Amino acid sequence: MAFNFFCLGSTIAAVLASSQPAHAFERRLFGKIENGAQPVSFPQLTLGVDDTLQEVLDEYCQKKFKALCASGDKVFCNRLAVARYAKGKENQDADMWRCFDDRSIVSSNRSVSCVDDCGNAIPCLGEVKSITVVHTTRHAEIQSLVARESARLCPSSQKAANAYCKTQQAGSVARKDAGLTSVNQGIEWRCYDPSSLAYEQKSTCASNCGEEVKCHGGRIDMVSEAVSAKHVTRDKEIQDAINKNKTDCKGKICVNTVASPAQCVD
Repeated sequence: MAFNFFCLGSTIAAVLASSQPAHAFERRLFGKIENGAQPVSFPQLTLGVDDTLQEVLDEYCQKKFKALCASGDKVFCNRLAVARYAKGKENQDADMWRCFDDRSIVSSNRSVSCVDDCGNAIPCLGEVKSITVVHTTRHAEIQSLVARESARLCPSSQKAANAYCKTQQAGSVARKDAGLTSVNQGIEWRCYDPSSLAYEQKSTCASNCGEEVKCHGGRIDMVSEAVSAKHVTRDKEIQDAINKNKTDCKGKICVNTVASPAQCVD
């Protein structure tokens, strides 16, 4: 499964490493409760200029819960919704995009996925409590939202780097990060299997201006050798792809932006 996800622009403030429990961490990172907001349908989403793609999906799910509540399905009332690519109830063992009550997700491991700004699904903290889960499956709608918003939020340089990586290793994404754990390989541009990354871990991606910026989906320090081997190193080739596809300001100053393209100023 590969969706083509989200690297944060340099203007997005880094959202936190917290000493709070992981459950509270996820509520703060992904949850949005719009007090008094009216239920709206998919096309009516109001997106902020600093939204990450994961936040856009969570906003969609929160509005979906509110709409279901307003229609009389009270199980969805007064809940904080998050979007995850995951299994559902006990008889729903296929991973799909679903809107979950955040209390249905326990943070014991990474058996669910979040999405980066370029539309790639990456493991994130969470496991579905299949017996007590409250959720609604919205696979097609969320896939459409991912496709639409990743076109807006994915920097052209990072998109090109990801595309190059997919020619080297199916489904892989570009990050400037660590290599093999056993030999302590340094930080270089590499193509990674998304399953070897963690959404909460920050890594390095490319901005619209071709600069290195922090993004979600990095390597965890302590991983098995089998997991750490799920990459190929292509430092020069990825850098070339970035340079060829960054915003060309033709002598002006390139100002990095969250949404493509970058701004060129005198």
